[in-house]
Amino acid sequence: MQLPRTPLLLLLAAAITLLVACGDDSSGDPQGPVDCPDGLPDFETGDPDGHPDPLGAGPGESRAGRIRADQLPEDRLNLATWAEGDFVLANDRIAVIIEDVGDSDLFDPYGGRPVGIARVENGKLVDAGDFNEVIFGIASFLVKTESVTVMNDGSDGNAAVIRAVGPMDTIKFLGDLIPSLLGGAFHGWMAAIDWVMEPGSDAIDVYITVANEEEKPRRASNVLLAFFQFNRMPIYSEENGFLPGPTKSASTLFVDDQATSYAWLPPEGVELTRFIEVAGASAFALGAADVAACDFTRIPLGSMLVGGPGLPGLQATLARHRGEARRTLVGTVSNAEANAGADVSDVRVHVLREDGRHYARFTPAADGTFEIEVPNEPVQLVAFRPGLPPTAPITVAAGTDTVDLEMPPFATLRVTVTDENDAPIPARVQVFPQAPLAVPSVPAEYGEAALAAGRSHVAFATASAIDLRVEPGVHRVVASSGFDYELGDQVLPSAVAAGETREVNFALTREIDLPGVMCADYHIHTHRSPDSPDSPQLKLAGMIADGLEIAIRTDHEWIRDFDPVIFELGLEDFAYGVGGEELTTFAWGHFNFFPMEEDPTKRNGGALEWVDRLPPEVFDEGRARPEAPTFIVNHPRWGGSLGGYFDAAGFDRTTGLVARPEYWDEEFTLLEVFNDADFDTCRDTTVADWFRLLHNGRRVWAVGSSDSHEIATAPVGYPRTCLQLGVSDATALRAEPDPVGLIQTVTEAGRSIISGGAYVVVEGPDGARPGDDVNLEGEDAVFEVKVLAASWIRGISYLEVIVDGETFATFDIDEDSAPGDDPAVRLEQTVVIPSSALSDGSWIIFHAGSNGENDLLAPVYPGVRKPFAVSNPIYVHP
Repeated sequence: MQLPRTPLLLLLAAAITLLVACGDDSSGDPQGPVDCPDGLPDFETGDPDGHPDPLGAGPGESRAGRIRADQLPEDRLNLATWAEGDFVLANDRIAVIIEDVGDSDLFDPYGGRPVGIARVENGKLVDAGDFNEVIFGIASFLVKTESVTVMNDGSDGNAAVIRAVGPMDTIKFLGDLIPSLLGGAFHGWMAAIDWVMEPGSDAIDVYITVANEEEKPRRASNVLLAFFQFNRMPIYSEENGFLPGPTKSASTLFVDDQATSYAWLPPEGVELTRFIEVAGASAFALGAADVAACDFTRIPLGSMLVGGPGLPGLQATLARHRGEARRTLVGTVSNAEANAGADVSDVRVHVLREDGRHYARFTPAADGTFEIEVPNEPVQLVAFRPGLPPTAPITVAAGTDTVDLEMPPFATLRVTVTDENDAPIPARVQVFPQAPLAVPSVPAEYGEAALAAGRSHVAFATASAIDLRVEPGVHRVVASSGFDYELGDQVLPSAVAAGETREVNFALTREIDLPGVMCADYHIHTHRSPDSPDSPQLKLAGMIADGLEIAIRTDHEWIRDFDPVIFELGLEDFAYGVGGEELTTFAWGHFNFFPMEEDPTKRNGGALEWVDRLPPEVFDEGRARPEAPTFIVNHPRWGGSLGGYFDAAGFDRTTGLVARPEYWDEEFTLLEVFNDADFDTCRDTTVADWFRLLHNGRRVWAVGSSDSHEIATAPVGYPRTCLQLGVSDATALRAEPDPVGLIQTVTEAGRSIISGGAYVVVEGPDGARPGDDVNLEGEDAVFEVKVLAASWIRGISYLEVIVDGETFATFDIDEDSAPGDDPAVRLEQTVVIPSSALSDGSWIIFHAGSNGENDLLAPVYPGVRKPFAVSNPIYVHP
């Protein structure tokens, strides 16, 4: 996970504790609750199907009914969870799809919740938004839906209403801690969620009605809303734009720039209290709710306001809903004369209100024209093109309805990257404007993607050339293709002029070639995970550009495969993809299984179910699947017991004992020791855990993975696990009889090293390599060790030899003085370990590390990442 490693559990606990400090969900009766003498009637339910033509509403109408397969909107991102037979609330402008009863995808396992939003045009659903999931909680309880029906289909001219009914149940997917903090004593109470669309309204009003059959009233400590949304539809506040909004607000917006968006408005007189944003979720509280004794209590949750396309369409809908004055502004975005005829598809226009607050952003039509509704006040427009400075703000007076914007002139860099044989290779291409040019930027509240310091472009070239638009002037261009190739680094010899296309060509020499070795990342997220914004196409482009060859797709609680997308991109000669899942519990850690095959007929594609089960039971079920998947314990100390298995089980790295033996699995053999981190960073934590397991006789092999959620800040393949497969490229791997089986076999045998930019190549007695056992027959253990790193990688400063968990020897590395003719060979060393220093089953690990400062992998990987390499153990028997 790309979140701070220690505070998540405390952050969640502290936030929830503050929320419930003034609440009281207990009955207050030490003898227990007393039932009402007459009880309460069952909740009314409605028609099982509703209106036969739910998308046929005219102006001033609303309808509710089941949706047919041919009426479902386009699933443009292959992420939708709606299905034929779900319900829809619709008028002639907007629609919300409500899931039918039954198993539900994503985290909330129950139906009766929204699964899609769209606009309505001519009776069809169009521009479906990238909607993910909304969860409603009464304290720590939600509705375990047992029926979904249509209470009123709208044909009588009144509001269309859909109702989901079921008993209250704890929010089980959050594990034990969060429900224990939220409290509540509503288990088994019947409740109903009502979705109400008034005729012609753009808002769906949402209520939960709770049936209290006890003689005493109750107070719910808080009514909660959780939106698992902000990486799919960025969260937006009317006060701060795309920056985090205020703690209390009258709305929160979720924006799909290409499609339908929505806002959540709290009930009248109530504010949304934002208390945490973490792991793709934005959680808000509506305050406490009193539940009357022996009665039904209807609790308003607010309104889901739907509009679009994009933020302008949503803002216009919001203004109409509030009765605010607005006007239509039309205009054109054009290029400077030097760029006449160039497309403007990469331009985004931002609208600011009179007081400077961000209001909207949009992309003009292909011909540059636009039409947008804006407040009836002076507004400013700013146009921005990635890699270029924005336009100066243009003020449009309240009485003006037209405006034209001219973009600053640009030049084009056409970058080509090949190997030394002139064959195109995938590459990461970065552009650094040189003084007096500045790095283009706009205020953070605009929500434009920010790049690492000093860069105007970071692009992944997977074809023969890539065109990048830049400000006229001098630029530095850097091209890289992973850890095996030299770095291409050019400063343009002269300024590139407006309208000019300058060719920048790189021929990169492969400096490291390890025959029979391919490198894998076992832990990669895409936007199928709620905490990742990256499409699989972007993830794969970046991964392949950075030289990674095997990609395991491990989204949270969902099974998906990378290989179909690799073929879609035409990159099957460069990479091999495998399907998998990150089993993501909120109780006892995270774990990877691969390969896993998606079953679209099952919840979350057939992902493993873990709620109310002990870890070994779930692990055994996973191992027993027909795919016979490989099992990896992920980041065992991340996030306390929520995300770290060793913390949840109470594993003591000093003794090797566990505090919760019922959680402990004696069969795992693979541990993600290095999660976006180097050996020295992990030495006293997960490395120490690993060594304790080895000391205790467990043959557990280390893997290193990126756990990349957002490629802009967490590149795929740092670190990576390099496998001795016997084949060297994706084409050869695909020719193997069982490519995935080969990857599994070598992974599970520990025939690998972990690379964070460097490589350690080890050969011991009888050709022994990592993962092997070697009989010394009374002789000393002699190893030939090479440390390799491409010429651009700095800071590899020592080789450490570790015997049975202790440093046996350290050899200095002078990166300015290669031992031979090959500059990629940083060290060649014969390591002799006397047999007297070894016992039967001693294990030896080789680690190449860095004593240097951070940023040693710049300019390819900026930030705190350091180069390193570490082998898996070689076992010796004197």
